[in-house]
Amino acid sequence: MIQVLRPRWLRAHGPDSILGETPEVQVHVDGNRLGGVQTLRGIPADDIMSIRFVDPVSAAAQWGGDHANGAIIISTKS
Repeated sequence: MIQVLRPRWLRAHGPDSILGETPEVQVHVDGNRLGGVQTLRGIPADDIMSIRFVDPVSAAAQWGGDHANGAIIISTKS
């Protein structure tokens, strides 16, 4: 669903300047960090109440440098 409606949310924007690695967009569900975008496949669309994107600067400031490509925040119905 996100890939079709908001593909920019899933794009990494280049390597981390310190480690030379490209950090993934991180996924948080109900306040818990699940990992990278591949974890989205395990979340049934029917369970999602809301979903939003946190820009890279705000995400890195809130959760650290491994969020340098942003975060997808999901709230579920349960």
